Amino acid sequence: MSTHTLHPFRPKIVTVCWLFAALVFGPLTLKATGETGPWRQPAERMPLAADAQAAATAVPKPALAAWIWGPDEKREYRLTKAFQGGAKTAVLVATCDNAMKLFVNGTEVATSDTWEAPVAIDVTKQLVAGDNELVAIVRNAGGLAGFSCRLVLTDPDGGVRVVESDQSWSAFNTLSPPNPVALRVVAGPGNGPWGDVLAAPRKASSAPFTVPQGFHVERLFVVPKEVLGSWVCLTTDPKGRLIASDQGDKGLVRITPAPLDGSGETVVEKIPVPITGAQGLLWAFDALYAVCNGGPGSGLYRITDANADDTLDTVEKLRDFEGGGEHGPHNILLSPDGSRLFVICGNHTQVPFTVKNLTEPQTMGGIRSTQRRVELAADGSSRVPANWDEDQIVPRMWDA
Repeated sequence: MSTHTLHPFRPKIVTVCWLFAALVFGPLTLKATGETGPWRQPAERMPLAADAQAAATAVPKPALAAWIWGPDEKREYRLTKAFQGGAKTAVLVATCDNAMKLFVNGTEVATSDTWEAPVAIDVTKQLVAGDNELVAIVRNAGGLAGFSCRLVLTDPDGGVRVVESDQSWSAFNTLSPPNPVALRVVAGPGNGPWGDVLAAPRKASSAPFTVPQGFHVERLFVVPKEVLGSWVCLTTDPKGRLIASDQGDKGLVRITPAPLDGSGETVVEKIPVPITGAQGLLWAFDALYAVCNGGPGSGLYRITDANADDTLDTVEKLRDFEGGGEHGPHNILLSPDGSRLFVICGNHTQVPFTVKNLTEPQTMGGIRSTQRRVELAADGSSRVPANWDEDQIVPRMWDA
C-alpha cells in the first residue's frame, strides 16, 4: 500500500490505495412536498431480538389456521385484518409460501421467506387502544401460494382472543392506491401441501435487532430508490444533520433526524449542487468535501455555502482522479492532527503524479536481477519508496 501527499492546494490531501465495496439500500415510496421534496417520515420503533426470541420459545404451541390468498397465486397482495386492542399481551405466529412482511398498526414487525419455519413475535408494544390493524404483504415465487397466521391476545382479565387467517380478512393489490380484490381460502387449517407447519418449531423473526439492555432501535427513513437513488456514504455537518450521496445520478441530500422525544419527523432535503456519485463525504474546514467516483467526474470536490443561508450552493473541483468503478476513488478522512485530509482509492485509481521508470523493462517475468529505480515528478511525493513493482509470490489472480 502506498501513501502520497497531494499538492499544491491546502489543506494537504493524502491518497491511500486500497479496495472497497458499496452498500445499497432498498426502495420504498414516501410522501414528499412536491417532486423535489422535502421528504418526511415519523420514526418507527423496531422490534428487538430479545422480544422475538422470548415469543419463539415461551409461547405455547399454536393451533392451526386457514391458508388464504388473493385471486391470483402469481400476484403480490396486501392482506389486512382489523381487531380491537386492550390486550395485556399479544403474540403473532405466521408463515407464508413464499415470502411475507408483517405490520401491526403500520410498524413492520417481521419478515420471512421460509414457509417451513414460521416466525413468532411479541407485538404487545405495537398495540393501541381501540382499533388496530394487522397487515401482511405476501408474494409467491411459483406453485401454490398461501398465508397462515394466528394472533393470540391475552386480556387483563385473563381472557384469550385469537385473530387468525380466515375468510373474514380483506385483500388488496399492492398498487398505489391499492384496490380491493376477492380473498379466497386456499386450504383449511392443517390442510394443503403445508400440513401443520404453523405448529412447527418457531424461529425468531429476521426483522428484530440485537442491542444492549435498555436500548431501542428506530427506523428514521426508508429511501425511495427511484427518487433519491442508492445511498452509499454518510457524513455529519456541524449541526448534527446527516449528508448522504446517491451512487448514481440522484445527487446529495441533507437529513435532519427525528427528535429523540418523538415530537417530530425525519426530514430529507435535496442539496442543490451538481454533485453525485460521491463514495466519500467529510465535513471539515467549514466545507463539505466529496470524493466522486464517476458522477460529475472522478475527483475531489469542495462544497460551500457562499451566502451563509444554511444551504450548500458552490462547488470547486480540487483534484482530478484517474479511476472509477468498485476499485476507484472512495472514502475521505481527517488526519489524526486535524490538519489534512486522507483520500482512500482502490487499485484501479492512478497515483496523482508521474512515476518515471529508470530501469530496463522486465519482459520475461520472474524475479528482477536488479532493483527497480524510479524518479518522481516535481509535484509528487511518497512516504514509501515509489519503486513498487509487479513481483508476485504466487500466480496472479486477476480481479475485475
